Amino acid sequence: MLSLGPNMFVRTTKISHGGIMKNETSVIMSKTATSRTIMAVGMTLSLLFAVHASAPWARGSANGEPDKVSRYLIIDTVRTSTMQKELSEAAATGYRVLTGDGGYHILVLEKDAAGKKHEYLFTDSLLRDLEKGEVKGYRILAGTFGARDFRVGAVLEKLAEGETKSDYHILDTTRTSSFEKDMNEWAGKGFRLVALAGDERNYGLMERREGAPTSGPIDKYVLLATSKTKTMEGELAQSVARGYHVVAATGAHKEMLVALEKIEPGEAKPEYRLLSTTRSATLEKEIVEASRDGYQLLSFTLCALVKSAGPLGSYGYEIAAILEKSPRMDARQYKTLATKRVSTLQKELQEAAAAGWSVNRLFLGYEEQIVMLERTGRNVPGV
Repeated sequence: MLSLGPNMFVRTTKISHGGIMKNETSVIMSKTATSRTIMAVGMTLSLLFAVHASAPWARGSANGEPDKVSRYLIIDTVRTSTMQKELSEAAATGYRVLTGDGGYHILVLEKDAAGKKHEYLFTDSLLRDLEKGEVKGYRILAGTFGARDFRVGAVLEKLAEGETKSDYHILDTTRTSSFEKDMNEWAGKGFRLVALAGDERNYGLMERREGAPTSGPIDKYVLLATSKTKTMEGELAQSVARGYHVVAATGAHKEMLVALEKIEPGEAKPEYRLLSTTRSATLEKEIVEASRDGYQLLSFTLCALVKSAGPLGSYGYEIAAILEKSPRMDARQYKTLATKRVSTLQKELQEAAAAGWSVNRLFLGYEEQIVMLERTGRNVPGV
């Protein structure tokens, strides 16, 4: 779906963790516990309306004047070609990519306050593109790194003249037991882990910036993988005691994968709190409570997990997140927007932006799309 302002959308269907949603109707989907192959069990077609305008991001109002342009824009498509077209059009009018999931073809963009124009490429074949050298001259936006059905997707931003280039490598494995070994092997070549994505396979995005050392420690990373939050909490504490801190996380069906990097000498050791709940409203409540205790959400750790089957064979889902307590943290407020329809999410996002909230992260639950919002500094009451 492409937003044309606060009140108009051009939609194409999107396969999300929870199902296909249309402008007027939704399609119920099912998913097995061992695969994210998505099968439609019902479908209703909605009418398509042709939309034309001289400016694609503004809808004409009753008096012929354009509506106020939205601060945030959600692009949500099935086709890679459609995503590229809509992304390029949005960038040409001053939007920049903030967050999203390249595997599931959904992005959140923000109007660039400085008026800077950006140039992007969208791909859901990142492994192939890296092998062919087609990412040269671009940076991979780690906040859009995602996977679905054995394909890895992301947004690439074209580097301006003089900007630092990077080399990339994608870790690709089905076994978490070998994932840590692979991370440290590439860390020994000077690469750093910048993102994780879980699907039928587990993927890690490694980056080495131009001019960085081409060697490094072979014990730089620790990978934790478990389906039990209590176990994860204990292993997090043990890893921190050994001198590591959290840098990436993802959900891989029943397991939560958390990568930790060795802390630099002299850097303070953080404290962590792990939250896990089946409801997004409860997640917001618990994050707010933890923030009052001095914790700050590590938004890149938000992930969706599959719970074990019940007595009738049905599966439940939960959302997990890690919060960090550190002397360098500033005061923040948090709010979640969670909807099954992208059009509803777009509307609520504009209302939240008008109230002073900013987008922190978009991630996909198994039943809804969730945007995490935050307010910092002078926007936080009492600060």
